[in-house]
Amino acid sequence: MFELGPGARTYHREIGALANDLGVDLLACVGDEARWYAETFSGKTLLYPDAAAASEIRNALEPGITS
Repeated sequence: MFELGPGARTYHREIGALANDLGVDLLACVGDEARWYAETFSGKTLLYPDAAAASEIRNALEPGITS
């Protein structure tokens, strides 16, 4: 999300806080700036440097994870 400009860190942190408010348990984040979500998110966070590394996300998923 480099296109967010100088407010990028703030916006990422706001999304992390919103995920808390919405009751998200697990936040999978991809990219260098994704670590900023974790600064305000209190649930489990999976951080991946790029899309190729994020292919591991399937291993973290289990039946009923969204229920």
